[in-house]
Amino acid sequence: NQITNSGIILDYWILPMLDIYTILGDSDGEMDSNVNTFGSTQPLGFNFTGTSYAAGATLVMGYKQAILILDYNYMELDTDVYEEDIPVSNSTVRLGWNISENSNIGEIKWLPNVTWVSYINTDFEGTFDLKQIVGQGVDPDTVPPGAEVVLLSFEVEKYDTWALGAQWSLNKNLQLISEIGFDTVKGVTLALNYRWE
Repeated sequence: NQITNSGIILDYWILPMLDIYTILGDSDGEMDSNVNTFGSTQPLGFNFTGTSYAAGATLVMGYKQAILILDYNYMELDTDVYEEDIPVSNSTVRLGWNISENSNIGEIKWLPNVTWVSYINTDFEGTFDLKQIVGQGVDPDTVPPGAEVVLLSFEVEKYDTWALGAQWSLNKNLQLISEIGFDTVKGVTLALNYRWE
């Protein structure tokens, strides 16, 4: 699978250590699979696009320069190839280090203010049927009247991955955040944050 997500996050710190947020985004992706039937392998590939909606909470704790961040969010993907929304939940543990608190290292301009290692667990909560996708391998003239054609029924197991992240403070209100996944999920996350005071 290859998925590109872009979106807007709005958040509010209800406590000094607790942040709640919501996400409205757009998703584009492609899926390539092989279906084994009666000893033969048939390739199956398709593209999809849709919108995503999510809500989550982040708990931040620190001791001296060490930072522990716990995050949970629940998302629903509304795509054009699934009959129903796809529910996805993510649980993340980040262990970080506040570089800016070290006066010697913090004076190096290009270094981030905070770095961290992330452990991310993702859960697709259900079994989904890919219905007839006209123009992507199914001829509607071959389908008997009233029949329901299921191209592929599958369930995605829980999976986890690791990532490295960093945050740069560009000015008092603007922050740049980057995170790179390098294990089960290989990808790059970039975010530009603006904080109102």
